[in-house]
Amino acid sequence: MSRRTIAIAAALSVLALGSPLIAVSAKPFAIEYFNSGIDTFEEGDYQGAIANYINALENDLKDPLAYLDRASVKYELGDYQGAIADCSMAISINPILSRAYHNRGAAKQELNLHKSAINDFDKAIELEKDNAILYHYYNNRAWSKYNVGNLKMGLIDADKSIELNQEYMNSFDTRGRIKQDLGDMKGACSDFKKSVSLGNQLTAQYLNSEKGLWCRYIQ
Repeated sequence: MSRRTIAIAAALSVLALGSPLIAVSAKPFAIEYFNSGIDTFEEGDYQGAIANYINALENDLKDPLAYLDRASVKYELGDYQGAIADCSMAISINPILSRAYHNRGAAKQELNLHKSAINDFDKAIELEKDNAILYHYYNNRAWSKYNVGNLKMGLIDADKSIELNQEYMNSFDTRGRIKQDLGDMKGACSDFKKSVSLGNQLTAQYLNSEKGLWCRYIQ
């Protein structure tokens, strides 16, 4: 399993999932298009979703959630620069929208802009108070810290993510990667196996590959 693939999996956990955000616009046509954007996005019609969000914004250019949700669609389409731009627009309208910072950071991860992504995750964590969301944020920040070589701080973030949610498979994979690079092979193997037990097929592929065979000999 490549590091990039792990990063994508971690990012998608918040970027594309969760209950649809409620439109804040008071303009009926904007709300109608916004809701249609949610429906088409969930149906997998990404181009249709983009069209609906464009129409929503034509009726209300100041709706941050329309920009934020359109960023999610652009992310799915691989338009990471576009996702970053839309998240930035959402932030310019509502600078305390934690998800906008997180999702911008997730898009930056895909472009290997990990130092800048960490800054966005810092702000997202500062603003977000809901532990049901925060574990995603800590995991993604841990992944970017891992990628810039800040292993000890990345480990702290991975530990925090697992503390907040002990059933999140990606956090155990992230922590396993960090422990492996720190030389804690027993701890890494334990985390990888836990990730697999929670359903992480990407981690399973890694352990079944030549690069992951070492874990079989760890007691």
